Amino acid sequence: MTNKELGKAIRELLKTNGYNIKGISVRVKAALYDTSVNITVKDLTISTSDIDKLVSGKFEKIDYCERSMEILAGGNTYVSVQYDHEAVAAARESKMEEAQQLWDQAQSTCKRNTGMTVARDEKNGTHATLMLGSHDGENCLVIFVDGKSCSCNERGKWAAYNVYALAEGLVFYELHGRFR
Repeated sequence: MTNKELGKAIRELLKTNGYNIKGISVRVKAALYDTSVNITVKDLTISTSDIDKLVSGKFEKIDYCERSMEILAGGNTYVSVQYDHEAVAAARESKMEEAQQLWDQAQSTCKRNTGMTVARDEKNGTHATLMLGSHDGENCLVIFVDGKSCSCNERGKWAAYNVYALAEGLVFYELHGRFR
């Protein structure tokens, strides 16, 4: 399959699964003897992790050495899905004032290894908590379900090392009820 055919097949897969492909850019390029598929999502209401699972499951192919488990060169197809940086920046900007207020409140009222709830999703029964200096000493947003924190692979932990990162985390939590 040529790169052009692969791009067309991915667009068709997305279309048949109900995605509006006008908000999604698919670029397929040769990378030495491998193929690189870059998908950029401009619509922040679309989950990149859902698209990644869909496209990677069907088109990603990576060969490994059976002995050392190193990636073998040539013939691999890598899939990368990310949000459009300009769309994320615009959404983050809309949350900056709220994030600044929450950040200042947390800094003045919370001690190290404690946190405060900054957002709730009643529909899913979750809430996001800004934890100060937790786990690895960094500030982070953590999603809790029924009082228990979710695993990082499931829904979430988001590095909230500054107000910008907090605002971005709030955007994704509000849109998806998770950070990825």
